[in-house]
Amino acid sequence: MLTNVYMLIYIAKSDSFMTPFDRRMAMMTEVFLAAVTFHLIVFTDFVPDKDTQYFMGFSFMFWIISLLVINISFVVKEIFRLFKLKMIQKWNVYEHEQTNIGQVLGSS
Repeated sequence: MLTNVYMLIYIAKSDSFMTPFDRRMAMMTEVFLAAVTFHLIVFTDFVPDKDTQYFMGFSFMFWIISLLVINISFVVKEIFRLFKLKMIQKWNVYEHEQTNIGQVLGSS
């Protein structure tokens, strides 16, 4: 648990990330991992109540799924952005080729 706190402080203070967005994403992931670590402690015999352990399992799944959905949504968004840029690039090359063909045919 303390390792999560130390990593969160390190990520917040370090300049090892290229953009502020990358740093924020890493900080968010560390916060989620700290919450998940707490849930793993509750799964042990540290908490004698079995009902509490059972319901913390649902909370554990919620945190894991939330982390996955958020991270995957940013990945999908970036994939669509790169796809759009690639299509724009291909369209510009196609238009350039068409104008060159028109100029060659027009000068004959």
